[in-house]
Amino acid sequence: MAVVATIHEIVRNVVLTVVVAGLVEMLLPSGQMNRYVKLVAGLFIIAAILAPLTKQIEQLSRTGAATALAAWQGLPTTDKGMADATLSLTARQYAARVEKQIEQILELLPGVDKAEVRADAQTGSANQLSLAQIQIRLWVTDASSPDTITRQQVESVVSNFYLIDPKLVEVEILGNK
Repeated sequence: MAVVATIHEIVRNVVLTVVVAGLVEMLLPSGQMNRYVKLVAGLFIIAAILAPLTKQIEQLSRTGAATALAAWQGLPTTDKGMADATLSLTARQYAARVEKQIEQILELLPGVDKAEVRADAQTGSANQLSLAQIQIRLWVTDASSPDTITRQQVESVVSNFYLIDPKLVEVEILGNK
């Protein structure tokens, strides 16, 4: 957003400078003085362009290049903003790893052909990650066989392995894919 604001400021300054320079040029008599008016107007236009850019460079030197660049690109710049972004990314990575682990564990169970898992992680107190919900879809070899795994067995395996409430585990058992 800062980039758009800087460009807006540059355009506004240049337009204002050109309008004022045009008015001054029209008011002054033509002749040799006209040449100097155009030179001064050109210098003011250059200054109008450079002023917002020097403000950005000053911000870079004052706040540090990385922070100013992040602010210019609309990224979080405060410690809390960066911590929240990092925690969110960590939660997504944690959930992805848990999904793969559960899929591999369930595919080791007898009668399970394939498992698809979706896990949602959340941050609790002291920024600790925990699993909010786990959704599991299982494809079994023969759903009518007595040896086929049940929803309760899957919920028990997953909740015991990850030490979570079995109510957070949703299981859907399907026939062979």
